[in-house]
Amino acid sequence: MAAVLLHITFGKTNSPNYRRAIRRAKKLPGYREEGEGRDVEHTIETDVPVEDDGHWYEIGKLWELIGRWRGSEGRAGARPLKEGLQLQACYRNRAAHGIGDRYCRGCHHPTAEPTNLGCRLLSGVHLRPFGRAAKESCWYHHGELSDDLLSFVVDKPGIVSRLRTMNAEALCLSCPAFAWERVEAAVAELPDSIDLELDRSYYLTYSATDAMRAVGIERRGPLAGLNDALRDFRHSWGGD
Repeated sequence: MAAVLLHITFGKTNSPNYRRAIRRAKKLPGYREEGEGRDVEHTIETDVPVEDDGHWYEIGKLWELIGRWRGSEGRAGARPLKEGLQLQACYRNRAAHGIGDRYCRGCHHPTAEPTNLGCRLLSGVHLRPFGRAAKESCWYHHGELSDDLLSFVVDKPGIVSRLRTMNAEALCLSCPAFAWERVEAAVAELPDSIDLELDRSYYLTYSATDAMRAVGIERRGPLAGLNDALRDFRHSWGGD
């Protein structure tokens, strides 16, 4: 079973939940107490399988109590504990939905369209320009324009390479359901190229320092197609 190394510490506090937190901490494997009085420190250090719902539940409840206390610290591997809790919740929800790898692709039912490139928690390159993708990049940002600027060739090997590099230490790699093969298959499903004459959902982007030099493409917003249709409709009726 895939396991995540957890390290949680908290000290003496005046919180009314302090004693309750100690009782919860002592239930967990790898608990130890060091120091005395105001210098006491409570530590949990243990490997917890991602599949172990019971222990993750107890860890989550403990963190709800201590997570905001001064001096409290929680890590899952080299990442913040909250990311470990997010990973385990994702794995648990995958089992609850009963649709296997399609849940990993962002689907909530068997016929839904995928919304990511193989894993809900991957970062770096996204399938759709929403959420985290607004601050990172989408697949159509990776490739090259043709010399005549009429098409865009998608750099699929570059996308896979970027995903592997940016997620080399990601917690999602510890998920029993994670597979690079699924990620690579999702990237392979992307179009090899985009015909910019035929596909009006994309437009050219230009250099910030040279307004005459096209550097890539961007996807139009969700209302772009509606605006085009309304413009064509007005034109057909002799409007402006």
